[in-house]
Amino acid sequence: MGRPVPIENVNYLALQGSHDGDVAFFAASRSYRRITFTDDQYRIKTTLYAHKANHGQFNTRWGEYDLGPPLKYVIARGALLNGDQQRKIAKTYISAFLDATLRGRREYIPMFRDHGCAQRWLPDTIYFSRFEDSNFKPVSTFDESIDLTRTTIPGGSQAGENLGVWRHQELKGRGGWPFYDYAAVLGWNTGQEPQHASDTVPTYTITLPDDLPHRRVLGAHTLLSFCLADTDEKCDPPKDAAIEQPAEVADHNDVNQPANETPAEDDKAPIDLTVDLVGSDGAMAELPLSHVRPLQRVLKVTFTKWPSWERFRYRSPSEPVLQTYEIPLSDFVDANPAFNPALLRQIRFRFDRTRSAVIILDQVGFEQEEDR
Repeated sequence: MGRPVPIENVNYLALQGSHDGDVAFFAASRSYRRITFTDDQYRIKTTLYAHKANHGQFNTRWGEYDLGPPLKYVIARGALLNGDQQRKIAKTYISAFLDATLRGRREYIPMFRDHGCAQRWLPDTIYFSRFEDSNFKPVSTFDESIDLTRTTIPGGSQAGENLGVWRHQELKGRGGWPFYDYAAVLGWNTGQEPQHASDTVPTYTITLPDDLPHRRVLGAHTLLSFCLADTDEKCDPPKDAAIEQPAEVADHNDVNQPANETPAEDDKAPIDLTVDLVGSDGAMAELPLSHVRPLQRVLKVTFTKWPSWERFRYRSPSEPVLQTYEIPLSDFVDANPAFNPALLRQIRFRFDRTRSAVIILDQVGFEQEEDR
């Protein structure tokens, strides 16, 4: 009693709007997180979070008011996508999902892996998408232990250097609703313009087990997969050169608190960083996160015209929304032909392209590219 119900061996799609005044936190993330694939069938789970979409306009009956009278009259509707736009999102994703999962039309899978593949069919707004299929093999999910120095896969290790924030955290949505998911929270502030080659650059490094090549086949058709989200948290420049151990589990409402200070221009721009892959032979290949897309800053939403009700019902203008990134290992080979994916030893996130940010890292692992 009181525990989430396990979900096994189903295909799953969820759509959520950032301006959903009824279900105001991304509740579908809970179901997404606990779906597991245990049989030999190919299955997917995926979500799409659309900025300016609300609860009622994915169909033609419920309308643009997410609350009943008299509260419907204080709903702020000016920012909303109109009904036709919102239903276009639903028609595009639901029809493609049914074709992909019931009819075996795998040519639609790329749009779930990367919403940019469906951009020409979608209204112009900001999207976040998550994707995982039954081929996913985790390296670090951060769910097993509060020890951020150990990977999910036995025999690996993790280390942070020059970070201002490094902690294990349960993720919570708007209003403090738990997602039943844990992640690493990483923050940095260089106090200066980002430096691309310096011993003081903040990093988070995942070292893979020595015998990983015997457990996994890593090659040109393998994808590096991970999830990121901005937190809107601020990070002071670290006083010490490095943080040797992560902090204990924190109060997870921290990621939902808006900053009290006026953000600098750098704080408004999308977040970029560098992903390094290092082989056991020392060969290294690097790509910017923006090779796929930079990380969207956290979205802040006002649901109503009544500030007192806004604070009482919604409590926070933002919540963390994870975005899945997938980078083919072949792209790293293109960046450095000397890099051999079969010899991959380290995955390093190098925070050298944005001066300061605090982000969430989750679900690091590998997929296979054949189904793209």
